[in-house]
Amino acid sequence: MKNVKRIDFVTSCANSDGNLVKGTERNETILFNQTVITSDEVRELIRSGEYEYDNRIIVTTPIRADNLKSR
Repeated sequence: MKNVKRIDFVTSCANSDGNLVKGTERNETILFNQTVITSDEVRELIRSGEYEYDNRIIVTTPIRADNLKSR
């Protein structure tokens, strides 16, 4: 699993002025195979909000991703 990488990030809602709404923060994790998609491409998907629609990545929670680690 050396090609499987992880990026953690936080999403939240914003009001009509573009200000973040407190309490809407959500921790998310993206798992991806770096031979299929690069870290830069994943970061661009996150920045643009398109990560939810790309089938080259897996979107999950940090806790679920942690449970995939070997002990």
